[in-house]
Amino acid sequence: MHYVTAYLLTGSNIGCKLINLIEAAELIDDTTHCIVTETSSVYRTAPWGYKNQPAFFNQALKIRTSLPPYILLKRMKAIEKKMGRKPNEKWRARLIDIDILLYGNEKVSANDLIIPHPGLHVRKFALSCLSEIAGNVKHPVHAQTISKLAQNCTDHSLVIKL
Repeated sequence: MHYVTAYLLTGSNIGCKLINLIEAAELIDDTTHCIVTETSSVYRTAPWGYKNQPAFFNQALKIRTSLPPYILLKRMKAIEKKMGRKPNEKWRARLIDIDILLYGNEKVSANDLIIPHPGLHVRKFALSCLSEIAGNVKHPVHAQTISKLAQNCTDHSLVIKL
């Protein structure tokens, strides 16, 4: 069986945000044929896109998986639904959000899945979490390390390590 290292970003800004992140990581580890091998600290972050909502808690997860990208996405959406995420508008408040940031060194471009995550390189909150556990990993499109992208990021949104 072939395993790939992938990186996910979890986020929550409704309910017990820290508990939501912990539950998501446990469900990923227990129900998806993925192994969570490392987690970043939790960061309190300003909302992205729609600003009139509560701050988020975000955390990056390093996983080892044999699932292909589309199946991995399907499993993450199933966890969001199981945890009670309701369909809503883009960038609005949510109980849990799980994004695939990187999947090995692969590039995927389809209507419902783009890897690396298309906003990763311009979002301070995502880069801050990810650089803690994958600072030396090169972005497959921008050919810079995650740490370098974080240093050069022009997004000045509030990001506080808890």
